[in-house]
Amino acid sequence: MRIFPDSDVVIFLVEDHPKFRPLVDAALSDLQSGSLMTCAMVRFETLTKPTQNNDHWLLQDYHHFYRTSCQSHVITETTFDLALTLRARHRLKSPDAINLACAIQSGSEVFLINDRDYKTVTEIRIVSIHHYANP
Repeated sequence: MRIFPDSDVVIFLVEDHPKFRPLVDAALSDLQSGSLMTCAMVRFETLTKPTQNNDHWLLQDYHHFYRTSCQSHVITETTFDLALTLRARHRLKSPDAINLACAIQSGSEVFLINDRDYKTVTEIRIVSIHHYANP
């Protein structure tokens, strides 16, 4: 199964967050993750803070994750058109709409998220890691 983790989910994985990493691991196990997809917007969002903090070790961890654990979907004009439609239809923030559009266009079966801002989305299966908080 192809899974597209949102930026927060990638942060929890790479930074081994003590509270949320177990939820991500449970979700990936339950969904029988075959491959992870990403895009430049997710990389942009996840690399900003380590870059601001000049944290070379963490940046190295992220780059290793993106090189070895993910396939990247290229953002195109068609992606932006879909993101615009999704943003307008579901009242999403621009980065969220771009990530969602990439998830859809990459052929991912699941968009794995940390928040609950996607209640109206029907274009792709949305799974929140919080579903795994109290199994």
